Amino acid sequence: MKRFVIILGTLGLILASCAVESEDTNVNSEISTTTTIADTTKSEDEKYYAANGKELNVKLSSYSDGVKILTADDIYLQGFDCGYISSIDKSYKLIVNTPEQLDSAFEIYGLDKKCDNSISTPFNEMVEKYPVADYTYVVEYEITSSGIYNMRLGALVLDEKYMNFVTTTDSKTPNRDEPQPDVMGGYCFMAAVPKDTLMNDCYESWTYPDRNDMYQDKDFCYSVSGCIYENTELFDIYCDTQYIIRNDDELKEFVDMSKDLKNDSGNPAFTFDKKVDFENAVLFCEFFKCVNIRAKDYRKAELSIDDEYVDLGVDGFDGDRTGFAYAVIPNKYIPEAMSSYWEILDEEEDVERPTSEIEKYYNIDTDYIEEGYVAVFHGGVGERTCETYVYKEDDGLRYVNVVSTTISWGSPIWKHKKKSKGSGKTKEEIIEIADKHGADSFVTFYDDTNPHDINEFMEMEF
Repeated sequence: MKRFVIILGTLGLILASCAVESEDTNVNSEISTTTTIADTTKSEDEKYYAANGKELNVKLSSYSDGVKILTADDIYLQGFDCGYISSIDKSYKLIVNTPEQLDSAFEIYGLDKKCDNSISTPFNEMVEKYPVADYTYVVEYEITSSGIYNMRLGALVLDEKYMNFVTTTDSKTPNRDEPQPDVMGGYCFMAAVPKDTLMNDCYESWTYPDRNDMYQDKDFCYSVSGCIYENTELFDIYCDTQYIIRNDDELKEFVDMSKDLKNDSGNPAFTFDKKVDFENAVLFCEFFKCVNIRAKDYRKAELSIDDEYVDLGVDGFDGDRTGFAYAVIPNKYIPEAMSSYWEILDEEEDVERPTSEIEKYYNIDTDYIEEGYVAVFHGGVGERTCETYVYKEDDGLRYVNVVSTTISWGSPIWKHKKKSKGSGKTKEEIIEIADKHGADSFVTFYDDTNPHDINEFMEMEF
């Protein structure tokens, strides 16, 4: 299974620990070819300084004892006000260690010479002077409000776990409680570090450019918003169906589903006008129930892609308000076969799907569970359970993972949502798949609905 985890954030550590406003927005550290690097033993009381003698705005309490402080006396280091670059719509923190990563950085992050922007020009000058065969490049671009920041780069600080650019104490940022201008700006910090200087092959908060990485694709976007509507009326319209939208007409149809629901101002309760290049990407949308106090947690939701399913990572929430999640996923990462609202509309409109009268009454989009399964793995608790249905095929075993929930708290009526499926599996693989899905409590069989130990599945002959 391919799995991609996206964590959404605001301004990074680069902006977190500076002071207040300044009129000077230019920062240029001295360029030095010196590569002698000394280990630093941290001290809570000791002060540390940039190459120009300015005190560094750094606290080493979160770093290990082997922390390194690299100034312009040790490495190539420069920082500058680059302004807002319209062709780069989000901040980034990059580590470039190989020619392949450099090519990807050129392609994905607007660093190629032909981009001719305020970052690409100095970046290419650094690359020419300090070749990637001998140096690792560290680059950070941070989008800010314009005219009220003055970021003075002083050093690159790193240990085995963390790495950050740090500014000097005369850097200035606005008070977060004060209004900020709508005009966007930006800063860029970059360094060329001699090979084998970094103390970790994969710093967690940094990106290693890779054109095959889904969340680095220029068409990719992911967002989870808590409490976009004050009650569950919006959720009741869309339910927890995952909507797959492939063109502008489908997007309009999707939004129009709730056009009769108005907010207090008399305007539509739900408006959504996401610009998507539908030639190269697909839009996934899903509503969920939530409560105000948990809205901030949704920023850490996980997006995952199975062989045949996309999961936006918002299952299992409950509350008295409506939340909304969406992802724009490039076509090359989309599984070949998926069950979805839009595919049912366009490709299976003549197929009869068994639906009870009670389901019609509640307007439930329930995935029909195919008969003929030889075993069912069960897990979960209460009113949300997980099942793995197992079918015998000529080439092995086929499975369907399902999540079952009641339509409301205390209701005896259940709805089922297919999460993933696969074929040609062995018994051992089926057990592992069921375990990962959460269907790991017991197993039942086609001719025996009593619960059995999961290991008994290995002994069955089908």
